[in-house]
Amino acid sequence: MISMLFSFPPRKRALLPAVTFNLLLFAIVFIAAGCGNGGSIPTKSSAPTPTPTPGGNAQVALVVSSTADDQVSEFDLLIKSIVLTNQAGATVTLLDSPQSLEFIHLNGTAEPLLSASIPQGVYTAASMALDIGAPVDAVFICVGLDSSGSVSGSLFGGGAANVAAVLPAPLVVNEDTMGLSLNLLVSRSAITPGSCINPSGATFTISPTFSLATFDIPPLTAKAAPDQVVSLLGKIVTIDSGAGTFQVTLPEGLGQPAPLVPIRVDSGTVFQGISGFASLSIGFFVNLDGRIQADGSVQATRIDVRDPSALNFPRGPVLFVDGNAHEILVMPRQEQGKASSNTLNFSDQEFDYSGAAFDISGQFSNIQALPFSANFSGSTIVPGQVVSVSSPVFADPSQGFTPATTVTLMPQTVNGTVMGSTSQGGFTVLTVAIPSASLFSALATQPAQTSFLQNPNAVEVYIDNNTQMLNSTPLTQNAPFRFYGLVFNDNGVLRMDCSKVLDAP
Repeated sequence: MISMLFSFPPRKRALLPAVTFNLLLFAIVFIAAGCGNGGSIPTKSSAPTPTPTPGGNAQVALVVSSTADDQVSEFDLLIKSIVLTNQAGATVTLLDSPQSLEFIHLNGTAEPLLSASIPQGVYTAASMALDIGAPVDAVFICVGLDSSGSVSGSLFGGGAANVAAVLPAPLVVNEDTMGLSLNLLVSRSAITPGSCINPSGATFTISPTFSLATFDIPPLTAKAAPDQVVSLLGKIVTIDSGAGTFQVTLPEGLGQPAPLVPIRVDSGTVFQGISGFASLSIGFFVNLDGRIQADGSVQATRIDVRDPSALNFPRGPVLFVDGNAHEILVMPRQEQGKASSNTLNFSDQEFDYSGAAFDISGQFSNIQALPFSANFSGSTIVPGQVVSVSSPVFADPSQGFTPATTVTLMPQTVNGTVMGSTSQGGFTVLTVAIPSASLFSALATQPAQTSFLQNPNAVEVYIDNNTQMLNSTPLTQNAPFRFYGLVFNDNGVLRMDCSKVLDAP
């Protein structure tokens, strides 16, 4: 095992704490262990299924997701190939060119990866390979506070090997159009002894372990929504006005070109920030919701252009807030624009928000009905919240802070244990204890930062008729779950407008 310090240029100002990453290079050990999909992507109905048509093909859309706990703050993989094997031993290649994916932002959600035509049949095995020729094909990062109380990150990466996927059941491909969900089981994939903050020289393994299952396109029930895309970030690269379609590139990473996704628009598509399809332009950054189609495209239900003039657009958790100087430190799990140079770059970014507009992601329709003040501003932003930041420029960290044009609160997944339940204004309100590894808990107290939260170890979760209940076990006291939604700081109390409830990892 080789260990070295992965550091960044010194900052111009000293108000923000230094973030240090330890990069450990090693020979990766890969394992596969049987387990379910954790509720992230519902699988096919248990109703009787038709027999695959001999010689028939199916158009299959492959989506990616993850089931994660709070220990890992970012997880990137460079997947080179994905191959299915049927019960006769024949193989079918789904992916044959490298694709870089970040999985923590997919905890409880899904993104399209590809579409392929494959023979109908029963598939009993799947295998994946990471890109052997890449300098780093697997990376995970843990973030917390070091012994001095400053933000610290530990980065693990390197190596290459084949990866086997877990099939909870044989994949029965028996329809003209179907979906496949590839779900990374993060807690089985990033393994360290105890805490993974500042573990220089520590023994660890990266063992990417996936669950692979089929789902229906379109879904059979309203509850089963595996084809749903929420808060997909993309940069427009082509527009076909006649067809009412455009293409976006997704955020790139690990030195690979960004995936390309076709987007379809119809009369039901809601536009936010712009007047309609005619206002779209090449180069715009969009945040959109929709439904995955069998051909790998997304039928958009909502398209949001928050800042048409943006040249840089990262999304990730806030690590530090200096309310006096109007500065924030953001960990960009995803990034697009001039700052994204198609190279290995895991540096945090510092933004000056003194001139920024603060917004809330537009896919939640019930915010006005919440029985608390759902406010997001420069005075309520706290470490742990996931935001997207638009900027007209990208400044070198050694030269100062990047000016933010907009700072938008984005939905995120929070792991926690239900401690109690009440009712308020048409909502069921769960008191949820969150683990100490959660960024809300871990980053609550830092030097030079105001203590924002009364209790950083708990979130009040608000559930109404809009919430998708994707959990397989009842919401009972002392039971763990994952909750997906917008997290607000309401006078020192964390409150979530919850859109999904999912099983715990």
